[in-house]
Amino acid sequence: MSVDYFQSTSNIYIYPNAIFTFASLELKTRGQGDFMEDIAKGIQTQFKDMGIEVPLEEIEERLDKLVNKFKVPANEARKNTVNVLLKQYNVNKNEFFNQSKPATMSNIADVKADQWVNVDIKVLQLWDNSNSSISQVGLVGDSTGRIKFIKWARDNLPDVEEGKSYRFSNVVVNEWNGKLELTLNRTSSIEPLATDIDAGSTSAGVSEERQVSDLNQENMWANIEAKVVQLWDNSNEAISQVGILGDESGTIKFIKWSRDDLPDVEEGKSYLFSNVVVNEWNGKYEVTLNRTSNIEPLEEDIDTSFQPQGSAEDRLLSELRQENMWANIEAKVVQLWDNSNDAISQVGILGDESGTIKFVKWSRDDLPDVEEGHVYRFNNIVVNEWNGSYEVILNRTTTIEPLSEEIEVGANSFQGAMIDIQDGSGLIKRCPECNRALTKGACMEHGKVDGNYDLRIKAVLDNGETVQDVLLNREITEELTGITLEEAINLAADALDQTVVVSKMREDLVGKYYCVEGSLADRYLIAKSIEPLSTVDMEKVDELIADLEVA
Repeated sequence: MSVDYFQSTSNIYIYPNAIFTFASLELKTRGQGDFMEDIAKGIQTQFKDMGIEVPLEEIEERLDKLVNKFKVPANEARKNTVNVLLKQYNVNKNEFFNQSKPATMSNIADVKADQWVNVDIKVLQLWDNSNSSISQVGLVGDSTGRIKFIKWARDNLPDVEEGKSYRFSNVVVNEWNGKLELTLNRTSSIEPLATDIDAGSTSAGVSEERQVSDLNQENMWANIEAKVVQLWDNSNEAISQVGILGDESGTIKFIKWSRDDLPDVEEGKSYLFSNVVVNEWNGKYEVTLNRTSNIEPLEEDIDTSFQPQGSAEDRLLSELRQENMWANIEAKVVQLWDNSNDAISQVGILGDESGTIKFVKWSRDDLPDVEEGHVYRFNNIVVNEWNGSYEVILNRTTTIEPLSEEIEVGANSFQGAMIDIQDGSGLIKRCPECNRALTKGACMEHGKVDGNYDLRIKAVLDNGETVQDVLLNREITEELTGITLEEAINLAADALDQTVVVSKMREDLVGKYYCVEGSLADRYLIAKSIEPLSTVDMEKVDELIADLEVA
């Protein structure tokens, strides 16, 4: 039997495996209604200061539900409400929680993380960008230094021009992978300056001859002689070529953008790459070719330190934590995902006793298909890093060998309160051709179809520090809710409303605490099991009550 997210006993509020005393003095002196209204108005004001109008009724309704229905302490209810609104309105946490700090005039060399500043700068570089949510990204500087900047599309700020000088007002200094960057937001302003800011030179003339191992500083310009040791499959039209360059000192990822009209390179050939710039992405350095770069074929063959394909070692999935690592693995195909990309043959999740990892098999490599639930030996795979997560890439040198033994897959786990069940949950319909969930009766691949009914829950769990999206399939949803697919169909038919199913699920589940085990896939934890948590240390509760009575 599950317990509510919080239960109340003599002004003690019990969180499974943890206990908090609730500061009720203000409630006693002023009344709960006034107190909750003050919290709601405070939240609304903070969002309004960022240019976002959140209806007061929406905030009060959520606070009232958490505090009065689920007995969540007011401070925790406020935190959960803010977290949900930040996600709903796509607001950066750093911007929100630091907005009250006054912006001060600063030099680039003096800025610190979490500061709000005004800076006079020159736009030194505008970088190629394939992320539609980013309006502009690049490098700005003054006489004291240089720093990366980001301008988001949603904030509707005017564009800046390379080589021009501006005053950026009310920008926040964020820290990402150990590097500071300026983030413009909806409260920022951009004012062109009549005077030119001296920020040094960024022309091609400052590039120096470097080895690959020396490319360890963001925004460094360099000339390198390197071999193209690998070209990766690429489905991004904005990218012309992407892969790995190497010399005797090491290897590094490179990107060549389509819009720069540079000549293509060939795998295994050596080149002089002039005027390339070093970027840092997810803690890794990479070489970016740009419109000022030059590519010159070399007659001599560059000796590289790149790991030869035959030297791959046997590894557990938990050991695949290094980009460009070659390995042999034995793993079960835990899941195969729906895929509409013709360049990708199969994509999904592999698992062994140490954990799970995403895998990609490209169409052009002509490898045999794998089956969900079957175990295989994958020889000569390479590890790639994407958006901070590692993934297994099968390539033309990979071999796939079916195995007869079974592998028990280790699971990821997360404990937290279920604070939301998202739209697209409950009774849904799926495409009979590809099994995708339908949207307004249509499949994104096959159009209008007569769908098959299914049950699922897309839940959000919060442990007080982080939020985790969780996906429950039909079997686990039926077990958790006690509602079978047939019963759900009957409920919807009786009410002439399909949403009654998800409404009942929200009523029964939101506000309670669970432990979920499963495999991570992008932002979702795909549940293998979910268990209500009902363990409360009553001895500690008695001790706290006794202490309060003495006081």
